[in-house]
Amino acid sequence: MPKISNYIWSLKYTSIYMLLSILLFLFFSFKLDTKKELAFEFLNQNSVEIVVHEVLGADSSLIGYKSKVKTPVCEGKICYDVELIFYWNLLGDFVNYERIPGKPLTKRKHEAFTAADYQKLSELLSEKEPSFSNLKKDELVVKLDAVSGATLASIKGQTIEGAVYSCYTLWQIANGEVVARIQRHTLQNMDRRIVRNIMSINSSEADYFLLNNFKKSDFLNFSSEIQVLIKRSKGYFAKNAIEKIPDVLFSNLEIQTFFSEQYPLLNYFAQTALLERLQKRTISNQLASKLFRSLTGDQYQNKLILQLLTFNLDNLSDPTIRESIGKITNITDNK
Repeated sequence: MPKISNYIWSLKYTSIYMLLSILLFLFFSFKLDTKKELAFEFLNQNSVEIVVHEVLGADSSLIGYKSKVKTPVCEGKICYDVELIFYWNLLGDFVNYERIPGKPLTKRKHEAFTAADYQKLSELLSEKEPSFSNLKKDELVVKLDAVSGATLASIKGQTIEGAVYSCYTLWQIANGEVVARIQRHTLQNMDRRIVRNIMSINSSEADYFLLNNFKKSDFLNFSSEIQVLIKRSKGYFAKNAIEKIPDVLFSNLEIQTFFSEQYPLLNYFAQTALLERLQKRTISNQLASKLFRSLTGDQYQNKLILQLLTFNLDNLSDPTIRESIGKITNITDNK
């Protein structure tokens, strides 16, 4: 009997030990996962702790950020807490907020926010430079007497009546120091999936964020993404991108093929920038043929094209182009 009792106790002990081991494993796994999703935390200018977590997509790639914000809002000596969950994209642009159940926002005299107030707050937080963005807190209200005041007339239309301090405080959190910190975290974790997630924002701001922050190695690693950006670009983006692309990429056959296909679609400034970057560089026959057929009435572009084709004369496979360039060169030399 003692042996049986010892055996039963041993089984119980082993089971308890295994259960505790599993619980500890799950606990520490959860803690590790939590740490993994934490992006950063800091105290803002009002000493409010801002804890920002990563938001991951279906493929576990970083697609944005969120933070459960709890901040005091004070009017004179009266303070009350405001709680919301904020969301930002990869550039630090405010996207939206989420209300916390049981934590409604209120205006002066504890009057609850209306649906219209919540909508206006959403629009306000998305503003880059609202009328009060450069004001100090004590400049928001004009004092009427020792105990009362009125919202400054110039900002009244962009705030919620009775909640000017809440609007100001929440906007400072959504669009303040957190923006630069988010951008820094995004850049520190840059990979192909994040680059494509930024591209999916599909705005000139997002495209320029990539272009202006790419290092030389990024241009090499993400050359196919750069091609997509140039292909869909508007305005001066293509010109600026061509001017920033490292020299080594212009000798790449894939890049030259891309530009031979895109050259007629580029605007004048992008075409000129490309021709200037290609000078004294060996180019493919495909690109040479495209440029030869692109000779127009513009003297400066014609000069750049002829200089480039002359430099590549011995490598051109098309006899027509070689003969034409040879004649043009002779005529120019004789002059």
